[in-house]
Amino acid sequence: MAGSKKGKSSNKKREDKSKPKESNSKLSSHQESSSTAENVVPAEGGDEPIEEVMWGKSPDAKTEELAMRLEMKVKELEAQVEEKKKRRELLSELLKQQKIEIGSAHINSMLKMRLRSREMSDALDFLERRTSDLEVQNQRLRAELSACKVNGIELERKLKAGIKKEKGMINQIEALEGMNDSVKNEIHEMIEMNLQLDKQLHVTKEASNELEVRVKQKLKELEEAKDLLKEEKRLLRIATETREEMVATLQQEIEAERKQVEHEWITLYHEFSILEETYGFQGESSFSSSSSSSHDGLKTFPDRIWDDDCDIPIHRRCIMCLKRETGILFIPCGHLVICIECRERIANECPCCKENIQEKVHLFLKASFQGMWLSGCIGFGG
Repeated sequence: MAGSKKGKSSNKKREDKSKPKESNSKLSSHQESSSTAENVVPAEGGDEPIEEVMWGKSPDAKTEELAMRLEMKVKELEAQVEEKKKRRELLSELLKQQKIEIGSAHINSMLKMRLRSREMSDALDFLERRTSDLEVQNQRLRAELSACKVNGIELERKLKAGIKKEKGMINQIEALEGMNDSVKNEIHEMIEMNLQLDKQLHVTKEASNELEVRVKQKLKELEEAKDLLKEEKRLLRIATETREEMVATLQQEIEAERKQVEHEWITLYHEFSILEETYGFQGESSFSSSSSSSHDGLKTFPDRIWDDDCDIPIHRRCIMCLKRETGILFIPCGHLVICIECRERIANECPCCKENIQEKVHLFLKASFQGMWLSGCIGFGG
């Protein structure tokens, strides 16, 4: 590092020495140009002398021309004076710059020397402090080494005593090992018995778990059967009540329709007899001949308005198709008037009472004119 710094300082000194030479060369070139400018004096009006020019002219013209020439020369001299002043100023500025550069180079070299001396002194101080610290550490390590030697002697003594104790313990352990052989055999037998008991316990646990699962399944089935039985009882009660009400209602409706048809038939018969008397029909008409038989057949009219080939009683037939037996119960109104096939033809209103249908129950029934009873399964329709 010191050699590199010295090399840098020598290079800078060489540069500082070269700078004044360059400035001197600039001054010499400038002086040469100024000397050439001084030697060369412009001559206006040609190379002819003043007297030759003024020959053959009047005195006034000569004086005027001479005055003009003098003025021009005065101006030229003033210009030369100004130029010399500028040259002097330039030279003074160059001298100042050279002085400043020389002073700055000297100051820089002095500062570098001072910095270098400070660095050297700091390095010496650091080395002195480091040597003192190393001496202190060396003394401390020597003290620790002596303490370690003392501790080693003490540990060696304790180790010998421990070895003696360990030998005594080994003898005791050998004696105990001889005693423990029988105990180990007994423990091994107990472990085998314990394993057998664990196997038996595992088998019994599996059996108890299976039994518990079966019991839970049976209890669940019983609960479901109870719920199903309750629902069947409820539906049976609703169906029984609804069926009885429907039978009574249908009988009343059939009786009312029979009476209405009989009344209309009698009215038509009387009107026809009036027409016979009015228009004087002769002979026995087909209507009058059959009136008595038709009038007698009104008693069996409800059984003859349906299909004679159908074996299902009138009060048990579907009101939509008039052919199949009813099997769909409407909840909550309780009407049983639709067969299974016509179930999809009903939207959400009962065709009898126009009440909203909340549920459609599929019933399998056997009934007679005296009563009815639930025969089989009960299914829920959509």
